[in-house]
Amino acid sequence: MLKYLPLIIIEGYLALTVLLFLLGPFDWPRVDFYVLSAFLMLYQVALAVGYYMGAYKSKIIRRKLDVNYWFKASLVISVVLIIPYTYIYTGKYPWDIIWGVPDQAQAFADYYQRLSMERTPERVLIMLARTLFSPLIVALIPLMFWTKRLAVGWKILFIIYISLYFSFSLLRGTDKESADFLVFFFVGLFSRIAIKHFSKEAKSSHTKTWLVVLLLSLGLWVSYTTFMERKMARLGGDDQVCIQQADVCADMNRGVMPYLDDKNKFGFSMATLYLSIGYYGMGLALEEDFESSLGLGHSLFISNGVMQVEDLRSFLDRRYTAKISLKGWDAQVYWATTYTWLANDVGFFGVIVLMFLIGFVFSRTWQDVISLRDPAAIILFSQIVLMLFYLPAFNVTMQNIDNYFAFIFWLIFWIGGFSAVARRIDKSNSQSGMAI
Repeated sequence: MLKYLPLIIIEGYLALTVLLFLLGPFDWPRVDFYVLSAFLMLYQVALAVGYYMGAYKSKIIRRKLDVNYWFKASLVISVVLIIPYTYIYTGKYPWDIIWGVPDQAQAFADYYQRLSMERTPERVLIMLARTLFSPLIVALIPLMFWTKRLAVGWKILFIIYISLYFSFSLLRGTDKESADFLVFFFVGLFSRIAIKHFSKEAKSSHTKTWLVVLLLSLGLWVSYTTFMERKMARLGGDDQVCIQQADVCADMNRGVMPYLDDKNKFGFSMATLYLSIGYYGMGLALEEDFESSLGLGHSLFISNGVMQVEDLRSFLDRRYTAKISLKGWDAQVYWATTYTWLANDVGFFGVIVLMFLIGFVFSRTWQDVISLRDPAAIILFSQIVLMLFYLPAFNVTMQNIDNYFAFIFWLIFWIGGFSAVARRIDKSNSQSGMAI
């Protein structure tokens, strides 16, 4: 059960997002739901098959990584960089939140205004620094549950960083930071609880199931209520949720909507929108002919870089995301799923192969976590979970250069471990550099 638990959770989550799209409060027009549903089913099957093949593979590899060292280095770098990063992108320092939470609508508008401004040398410098140190930054939260005893000073510094991190989110007026943190937090927590209480060697593991259920339920409730309050603050109330580009609004008499109060009608509509709106963009893309962008179309930052090279710009017109943008659906704003971004290069049938490969690595990293307590595996595993969490929205892992670089770094590190420190070991005798 433990071996396949992450797959069960992710497949259940993806199935829920599809059901919300098909049966939720929005009655989406114009797309072929049968073709869309068929591809979505194929992708989930490919993910499951890849995961099964990864779980079936029996080779166990040991990698050596000092958890405390990486955690401390990650914490210091994260604290140092978040202060100038916050100022450059919001015009404020993180501690400005002490004098009051800014109006979320205005904060969001100010952030996008600064984002559209010409890049200054300071902004370029901080982007380069975040990219260079991104492997450390993404490792912080997943490793927090695996560190051995830390001095009080390090614990205080970690609390300071979390405060600065959420201050940045409030000053920017966006929810992505909270979503990313919660994904990494629960991956780290889930892996720790799973290994300690649900592994074969654990005693009375069945008595600990309630703990996982309770923590997940609490996390979902806190995430939902926080998300709803921030959306109401940004949009100025609990008015009806509409998407002008699709000429559709939430139907208050559809599905479970009649049983909710006004506040939760708004919250449920917004949650449904965020979890499923990308499927509509994907449905529009499926109506277009495939022209490969030859590896230049799956990533937003690569596409933006290509725009600077005149001879390569024509490749970007081949992208599905470019074609649906001409139809009024800007995939950078309204989303079109990770599947569509990957399909820009390999087509929607080619994405089936990619989902198989993602499922395989997803499985192998988890097997390394539960069998070896492998720190590199838990970091890469958390990044893959983040990618899968954002599948209905956009290609978050490859959207920005810092996320992309961190993912490639840990993927290479994880794969490179096979030749660098590989050796077969017996599962029952495997040990770890992590605290258990």
